[in-house]
Amino acid sequence: MFSEDDFKGYFQETEDVIKKTLVFYTDLLNEVQDRAVRNKLLPLMTENVEMFRWLKKKKEKLF
Repeated sequence: MFSEDDFKGYFQETEDVIKKTLVFYTDLLNEVQDRAVRNKLLPLMTENVEMFRWLKKKKEKLF
């Protein structure tokens, strides 16, 4: 059985991974000049932002 601290740790680790990914995408989008590449990266970043928001909402709801 998982404890509340285990779940908090899991959510925090997941949140950290998504944050790092968002920082990576942001840096990459700022450096890329090719519109075709930017247009392919932007939906991926948007999807990660939505996942991050969802995760934060679930974390706040649970704890």
